Amino acid sequence: IDGLISGLDTTSIINAIMAQAALPQTNLKNQLATEQAKLTAYQAINTKMAALQTASDALTDPTTWQSMTTSSSSASVSATAAAGAQAGSFSFDVTQLASAQSSVFANTVSSTAAPVVSGGTPVTLTSGSGSPVTIDTGDGSLAAVAAGINAAKAGVQASIVQVGTSQYRLQLTSTSTGSDSAFAVSGLNGTLGAMNNTSSAQDAQITVGAGTAGAYNISSSSNTFSQAIPGLTFTVSQLATGVTLQTASDSSGMSDKVQAMVDAANAVLTEINNDTAFNTQTNTASVLTGDTTARRLQDNILSAVSSALGNGQSASSIGISVTKDGQVTFDPTAFQTAFAANPSAVQSAFVASGSYTPAQSGLTGSITLQKGSDATQA
Repeated sequence: IDGLISGLDTTSIINAIMAQAALPQTNLKNQLATEQAKLTAYQAINTKMAALQTASDALTDPTTWQSMTTSSSSASVSATAAAGAQAGSFSFDVTQLASAQSSVFANTVSSTAAPVVSGGTPVTLTSGSGSPVTIDTGDGSLAAVAAGINAAKAGVQASIVQVGTSQYRLQLTSTSTGSDSAFAVSGLNGTLGAMNNTSSAQDAQITVGAGTAGAYNISSSSNTFSQAIPGLTFTVSQLATGVTLQTASDSSGMSDKVQAMVDAANAVLTEINNDTAFNTQTNTASVLTGDTTARRLQDNILSAVSSALGNGQSASSIGISVTKDGQVTFDPTAFQTAFAANPSAVQSAFVASGSYTPAQSGLTGSITLQKGSDATQA
């Protein structure tokens, strides 16, 4: 209570005492806020470092560098190359497409309930080189026969086709293509008549070197060929002549992966710069200004990029360089040029590799590094 006689401002005195008493608590709160800000900054750096790790791992995996790309001279032939496929070209003619057998019985019946099997006549179905399968024909009606063929799952699909008023036919189609998908049916050529093919079972076929003494054919039960060239799979969709498939190292794809790593590195560097910057105009420090750990991390990233990488090769020779502002730049054209000239040399800049000389004369052999982790010692 402020006193009129004493003239003491007790309210101000008490507030001052309370503020002094609360000073340690205020300092702790301020310190907590500062540490929380540092934690948030480190979490942001950590997230971007994780992205850099992922992008880098994609380049340090040897299988990544075995990626291949293919091109086709014909729109009717599409191709893909597996990792490690040999580079080169393959030319051929598409002389035959794969097809399935499709057959229809000559006679029609008045309804799907009409009997087409009688007297206990056995119905068997033989598909390809398989053994005959006995079909459960139920009550012998057209519907029962079709259902029995489908239930047998013998590689043939049965369909009932209505071709006119009260006119139904049985159509059979193999469920796969290729010459081995041909089928035969016995026991149904009475009421239904003869079975006539509308499509024959045949393999797809390509001819290599047509018109030459060394010409040869390659067949496939489907329109996809996966055994002609190791690692190369291609699909044909129509007859064609003079088709050429080109297989080469995927320099563009590898360039994209390097670009992704550079972008990830720059994201980390930018984050560190923002968190450690000092504004000389306002004399304002950032949350991690002067933080040695953050600066050391920044230096390590720049050092890894700017120093010689592998086989005495500099980063700039494969399109990577560091600017005076502490950012990483990437020249895709320079990278692809170097990669086209010597893929293994460019790969050695990213993937751990090595060689050895036998300690004892007369010994020969080779060692290839199959796997290297971040902990692998040079």
